[in-house]
Amino acid sequence: MLIKTLELKVPDFGDPELQPVVDEKTFSITWKNHTCFLGNTLLFWLFHRLAQSPNQYVPHVELLDDVWHSERNSSTIRGVAKRLRDELIAAGMLQLASAIDGRVSGHYGLIFSWNIQNQT
Repeated sequence: MLIKTLELKVPDFGDPELQPVVDEKTFSITWKNHTCFLGNTLLFWLFHRLAQSPNQYVPHVELLDDVWHSERNSSTIRGVAKRLRDELIAAGMLQLASAIDGRVSGHYGLIFSWNIQNQT
């Protein structure tokens, strides 16, 4: 059995045309000609915070302080991140939703490159 590793590169924030636009006036995210209106919600503010540190993992403690402004259980972040991904997918932003990464214990990030292993 052969395992092939493919390097998938999602567009980098370095290209201004491919940057998600986080609009605090309309509480929306625009990316690649798609817009997702989130309203003044935790979903919007979580994305807003993650977008401030692209390709970096942000500790749960920091997210809870910056987004919730209070002590909460880390599972709170997981629930909001899932709902955020669902909203982005519904708005046609699957790649952007996939970039919301919580695989590193105790952290979340907006990570724009990763490896996928395919068995062939």
